[in-house]
Amino acid sequence: MLLHKTPKAHAALTGHSARLSTVERRALIISNGQRDLDEIVGLLGGNARAAVERLLREDYLVANRRPRSPLDAAASMPKGAPQAPARLPHDTPAPAFGATAAPSPAAATQQSLRSAPRRSLAASKMYVIGLLQLLRNADAAALAATLQASRDPDETVAGMLDALRHIHATCNPSYTHRVADRLTEILPESHLLTLHAERARWSRA
Repeated sequence: MLLHKTPKAHAALTGHSARLSTVERRALIISNGQRDLDEIVGLLGGNARAAVERLLREDYLVANRRPRSPLDAAASMPKGAPQAPARLPHDTPAPAFGATAAPSPAAATQQSLRSAPRRSLAASKMYVIGLLQLLRNADAAALAATLQASRDPDETVAGMLDALRHIHATCNPSYTHRVADRLTEILPESHLLTLHAERARWSRA
């Protein structure tokens, strides 16, 4: 059964709910609909099993069956059912006369690089992982592993905020603010409000 975050979980991650333990938060972050309970326990350790079970009971997570593979779907079709014909190479339609040819992969890559935005969630994620690896403590290593395993944008941003809280708790304030300033420059604008809210908590603490 694959585990998915519910709206309640997204709200708890964004608001840094005090009701969630560190293990529970990490379990929520990596529950992206692509992992089951055993995979999450393998990533976070044996004590994650009880945490995930509580998250399921309290509606932070829901479990769905794994999607069937194409082979499973084909095996379940009744005999004699029509099947889509296979597309052969010579069935590929020729480009219309005068149509512009598709760019080569190399040209497409160069064009993508030229048009790529300066802000990048992937770059922000790797920046934070690098900082955690420099701290060389067990909590930072666990946060880096959790962030590395994140897939969807919400869980990635939540993982980065957890990392920032750890940096804020273990490093001097000026360093923490330099890290946050750099993230403000490279994090996609759609996630900046969450980052600003986290920084506001530091000033109130």
